[in-house]
Amino acid sequence: MESQGTEDKEPFASLQQFARGQAAQLAYCGDKSYEIAADAYQKAIASGFTNKVWLAEARHKLGVAWLVKGQLEKAKAELLQSLTLRPNIPEVLNNLGTVQVKLGDTAAGLRLFEKAVTLRPNYALARFNLAGASEATNPKRALSEYETYLALAEGIPEEEARMAHVKERVKVLKR
Repeated sequence: MESQGTEDKEPFASLQQFARGQAAQLAYCGDKSYEIAADAYQKAIASGFTNKVWLAEARHKLGVAWLVKGQLEKAKAELLQSLTLRPNIPEVLNNLGTVQVKLGDTAAGLRLFEKAVTLRPNYALARFNLAGASEATNPKRALSEYETYLALAEGIPEEEARMAHVKERVKVLKR
């Protein structure tokens, strides 16, 4: 409720570009385009958000766009800036964890995934990522996290492919 009405105080150009980024990243108007999304979020940030919630989310979304485009250092930088503004956002922690794992720092990724699920225990995607990052060093933990993920994701159509993968991983880990 504290941010209700804050849109009215933000520069129109920032809000417009943020919306353009959302449309491109979430495929509201056709196919997903992370190139357009990255451009739009950069313009939104440059236009000057005054509210740190808006700015943090724009940096988060820009980080995700860079992540999908494979520009991991840029993604890491934006996600860290988002966390500087709003330190305990599970989605940002999870996405930064994904970047860290892709950069080869699995230990940092594990810490970030753990913090995300501590803040939001029912965060299915963070549980999935925590399980995957744990498999090599702690298979028991991975199995537990995969089983928790399955319970959380049950009945969610968008998770069907990931659930099939997890069921296979559970079979392997139970051997």
